[in-house]
Amino acid sequence: MYDDSHVSAVPEYKSAWVNKNPDNTITYPDNLPQFGGISHLPHDVQSSISSSREVPLHLCCSDPEWLYRIYQDTLLDISSFKIILNESWGEREEKMATAPKDVCSNNFHLYPGPVESISCETTMDNDRNLVKISWATPNNLKYLVVATVQYEVLIQEQGLREVNAFLLGTVAFTFASEWKNKLYYVWVRCITGTMKGPFNSRALECET
Repeated sequence: MYDDSHVSAVPEYKSAWVNKNPDNTITYPDNLPQFGGISHLPHDVQSSISSSREVPLHLCCSDPEWLYRIYQDTLLDISSFKIILNESWGEREEKMATAPKDVCSNNFHLYPGPVESISCETTMDNDRNLVKISWATPNNLKYLVVATVQYEVLIQEQGLREVNAFLLGTVAFTFASEWKNKLYYVWVRCITGTMKGPFNSRALECET
């Protein structure tokens, strides 16, 4: 996840890449009209649309030529795309060199994403039900340079307002329940230093 609270202060640089190889354009003339199909149109109109290289000015959003092009697929030519990318980056560097310092700030923060593959497993130990909750690290954790990684686990028993919270340094947690046929709701999030990732949007349901 990306903290974009300061994005409004950062200039944007946009460049257009144009596919100059018609063989890299894949169109679908037999689609339904609302999805870019043109086979229902007169042959001369079909020919004009399929041979055009730029969509003319039009009114949104039922123009057949516009639909034909937005629903096409395009194979990206990496070599020509790199040229545009490098030119755009050079332009950015030139403008950032003369931009005010508050615009050049790199004080942005990456937050840990949601934990992955969260699950629970129930086993018996004597007369107690053991509920093991496990999860995988966030996908973007490998890109974060952090000193500490912790996980906050919230557990709520169905029908109760109280929520138990635990702060852990592992990707698994086991708790005991004295009762059978109990349902627990579980949320987990990753914390890296002062940066707190999101809890799982849908509670994990664990039943004993």
